[in-house]
Amino acid sequence: EKQFLWCENWLKERPNNPMLLLTMGRLSLQRKDWEGAKGYFEASLRSRKSAQAYGELGRLLSHLGDHQASNEHFQSGLALIAERLPDLPMPNPE
Repeated sequence: EKQFLWCENWLKERPNNPMLLLTMGRLSLQRKDWEGAKGYFEASLRSRKSAQAYGELGRLLSHLGDHQASNEHFQSGLALIAERLPDLPMPNPE
């Protein structure tokens, strides 16, 4: 609980910090505040797209039963990871 309150105070000074928003989402999960966590993950993604935030939101939505939205967020996270992969030859689909 103390960590949550500290981060909440930091968030007042840095309201659009994507890593802080992601951390707040994770701390909200520990508190079993599912809607709060969802809001923080979404805010983190609005601030900056990241595979971690997409993954956390996708995992939460899956557990909440919203499998379509969950899959979309997982796909978005994977797309971000794929963008950073080196450009190497790949086989042609048959």
